[in-house]
Amino acid sequence: MDRREFLKKGGRWITLSGLLAMSGIMLYRRNSEMINCKYNFLCGNCKQLKTCKLPEGMSYKAKR
Repeated sequence: MDRREFLKKGGRWITLSGLLAMSGIMLYRRNSEMINCKYNFLCGNCKQLKTCKLPEGMSYKAKR
């Protein structure tokens, strides 16, 4: 393996690792976002009420 081939393969692995890491971070953030309410359960003023999966949000939507 010469130097040029080594750098190409290294660049590919670094790029692949970065893409996988960013994908994992984005998936984790999306899933953990709805675990905790950002608005202290003020469901009437919540911007994410339509997609809320929390029990408080679900019961508020059912009452409306």
